[in-house]
Amino acid sequence: MVARVTRSTGPSGVRLFNTFEPVTDLYRELVPRIVSSGAPVTVYASRAEYRPGRSLPAFLAGLERARLRRLANLGLHARHGTLAKGVIGVAYFLDALARTLLAPGRHRNVFLTQPPFIPVLGLILSKLRSQPYCVILMDLQPQLAVAVGVLSRDSLAYRILHRVIGTALRNADRVVVIGRCMADTARREGIPEGRLRVIPNWADPDRIHPIPHSRNRFRREMGWGERFVVMYAGTLGYAQSLESLVAASEGLARDTGIVFVVIGEGVRRAALEERLARSGSTNVELHPFMHRRFELSEILSAADVHFVPLHPDVTGLAVPSKTYGILAAGRPFIFQGSERSEIARLARDEDVGIVVPPRAPDAIASAVRDLAGHPDRGRALGRRGRALCQRAWKDGGPAAAYEAVLAELDGTGRGSGPA
Repeated sequence: MVARVTRSTGPSGVRLFNTFEPVTDLYRELVPRIVSSGAPVTVYASRAEYRPGRSLPAFLAGLERARLRRLANLGLHARHGTLAKGVIGVAYFLDALARTLLAPGRHRNVFLTQPPFIPVLGLILSKLRSQPYCVILMDLQPQLAVAVGVLSRDSLAYRILHRVIGTALRNADRVVVIGRCMADTARREGIPEGRLRVIPNWADPDRIHPIPHSRNRFRREMGWGERFVVMYAGTLGYAQSLESLVAASEGLARDTGIVFVVIGEGVRRAALEERLARSGSTNVELHPFMHRRFELSEILSAADVHFVPLHPDVTGLAVPSKTYGILAAGRPFIFQGSERSEIARLARDEDVGIVVPPRAPDAIASAVRDLAGHPDRGRALGRRGRALCQRAWKDGGPAAAYEAVLAELDGTGRGSGPA
């Protein structure tokens, strides 16, 4: 994502470049704040949808001084696979370069790391047009690709990407990461401390809210009744290891009062289906995304506890931001991953979740038994999590923090660090 701010007689305008276009809480909160300050906003998105039903046009149409511009995708879509996403990213980068390099005026540029090499555009505009830029790191690439086995650290592709992306990050005026563990990694990558900002992806507690089981339409239609529901809802990708969850379900197969529910799509779904078929599990349900039929509050509130996994090799490279929606829904979570991860720190520091070590299905089963046998404990964890989310949002949430970063770009120029 790139955001470019154009100087005018009033506040600088902002142009947000986002390869794919789901309407996130960042858009819902940040774009209206910028517009209300008198600054125009233009969102540049690829023509390729990531998840149907979450597009920007309707959202932006309701805001004055906000516009959507489409960039090339060569007729491809993200659902066509990894190679298609790579081609879309290259087409997006070249189209964005053509539209911004010769555009009149001085701009501030903000980039999300999709495609991973898009921050290089910021470096180009900085060097050729003297435009400051910020990079928002939702994950660190290509290190993440190596951690999940997609790239080899010895490959030419890794060496090239690591060098060019690293150069772009080290020269950015501001680099935003979404967790303290990612900040640690960013420092090791040579990003100057003075340019680094940590802004977690808090969820809007007004948009996502608890719904009691007795009034939850989703839970009722799923037919779970009084059973204790352990849920994983999200992408089934390389970084999300669900093997331990399936193994834990096998250890609890005799407890008919507990059901494990997996909701999601992704490259690891087929492998999960094969594993479930081999095990003959009767207490695991696998469903596709349900966002078209049900509200997110209904889905998240239907669980008694959520499972949030993160492969230990991914620690410091990504943060499972689904956790913040779980907090907003007033539900506890079991996090499986490194103690150094942002979510492990959150669970421990705020007492809103349970942390179990990687590759430890027995620990997951034990935590599930404990929460199922002591429902008051789970409810207390959930209440604390929601209260934490509400406090964070009361202070403006991530939108206020990003607005401050934009103000820093407008007022400080290059900032501190390498030129």
